[in-house]
Amino acid sequence: MFTRCHQDGSPPRRDWSASSRRQPLAVVALAAAFSVHCAVSIDDQLWQCETSSDCGGGWQCDPSLRYCVEAYNGQNGVFDDRLVIGMTAYLSQDIPGLAVISAEGIAGINAYFRFVNSTGGIHGRRLELRALDDRFDPMQAQANMMELVGAQGGERQVFLVCNTLGEPPSLAAADVAVNEKVILWSPGTGLTSLEQEPPSRYIFNYRPRYSDESDQLTRYLLDELQPNTPATNIGVLAQGSDFEGAFDLNGDDVVNGTTRALGVGRGELFATTYVLGSTDILEPAKRTLKWMASADRETTGDRRYVGIILGSVWDAGSGFIKAIQDQLSAARRGVALDAPFAADLDATEIARLATVEVRYVAHSAITTNALRAALASFGPYPWIDDQGQATQRTYGAGLVISQVVPLATSNSSGAIRYREHLAAFDPSAVPGEFSLESYLNMWLLGEALQAHGRDLTTETFIQTLEQFSVDLGVGTPLGFSIGSHQATSRVWGIRLSDDLSVEWLGLLLPD
Repeated sequence: MFTRCHQDGSPPRRDWSASSRRQPLAVVALAAAFSVHCAVSIDDQLWQCETSSDCGGGWQCDPSLRYCVEAYNGQNGVFDDRLVIGMTAYLSQDIPGLAVISAEGIAGINAYFRFVNSTGGIHGRRLELRALDDRFDPMQAQANMMELVGAQGGERQVFLVCNTLGEPPSLAAADVAVNEKVILWSPGTGLTSLEQEPPSRYIFNYRPRYSDESDQLTRYLLDELQPNTPATNIGVLAQGSDFEGAFDLNGDDVVNGTTRALGVGRGELFATTYVLGSTDILEPAKRTLKWMASADRETTGDRRYVGIILGSVWDAGSGFIKAIQDQLSAARRGVALDAPFAADLDATEIARLATVEVRYVAHSAITTNALRAALASFGPYPWIDDQGQATQRTYGAGLVISQVVPLATSNSSGAIRYREHLAAFDPSAVPGEFSLESYLNMWLLGEALQAHGRDLTTETFIQTLEQFSVDLGVGTPLGFSIGSHQATSRVWGIRLSDDLSVEWLGLLLPD
């Protein structure tokens, strides 16, 4: 091939770090180019370029530097026969709420990898997962990332890192990814701080933001239920750094999405906190009941319709629902509330609680299957219906849960394919929404890798991603642009029936 000269006739610059084994030939080539004013045929020279077609096989056009660089080959997790994907996530068992989510997520990843590998891989490379346990510790997540991407002089082991779990580890992983210029793919969080505007070049996410979920759940309470839930009757249980109302980053996003939908300031919204990893919900439940009993709550007819947005995982969420409903049941039946709750309420407030009907809605992170199992384990509780008759209720009946994917058991094309591949990987695995989300994360990645071609570099793959869109049969196209690294902001919904079976709502809000 011939060199591409600058307008002043000087030869193109050489990326001397690209491949040390090619430097001697390139040095000779560069000397020859100077002697003949760039009009010679030279192999192995890195030329200026507009697209990768200008560079030849095994080379790619770096989109920011605009010169050819050698594609990864036998390095950075890219080999002739395999592509290594890294992962730092919670792989331990000591936090049950996270252990369930993590196990579902890894099952979804492995279901996709097994399918792809059984069909010959992507461009002849099988997908291989290298997962390290960060124990939900951001310092360990940072150390894992540095090991995986070869920071501080180590050898880079992976092409990219995928599916971190939770806010602190994801933020730590993102810092390393950006500093080391390695892609962090679909971190398992919807934190706004990871979805900056304009987006960080090296962060790509599938899921909507937590604030998107809260916004759409709030508008569902306001507009989609009859009678509508009064705006002043909507409150939040959010994730916090303590039980006193100090939100963590997750809780901040949950609150921000709710206040955005309500059009109010944060100080006007009732919100209480729980701590991730703890099932102690006594204080948030006491505060919530006190708020429900206030004279400020609006009534519709003879009822107080109250909406509670649960920004929690399954174990805290199920315990919170049980605590609230037990006290409302006692108030409605005219029997004494449990002592810790009764101590904070006077007779007038308890009488008001007897009129409360709670509409629970929850974020997707609550993990539907685990939540249903926990709620079912409580058995029924006594209730007085609208006709004054004694009856039995199921904890969680009527609960609406936002989903960032369709129902895992739905008949959407994407869900059917997922269930087939999950069963092939593990016949005993139970389909779930978080597992489906992880499967779709990898399917989206696989389609982008297929579109890009065999010759891979981080920068050229990003260029492909920023122009990439695909329909995976989930009801809306998924894709990215240079201005958005979030594949979708759409939110679906499911509802738990009286027997806790799952009812599919489709998109939570109309188009």
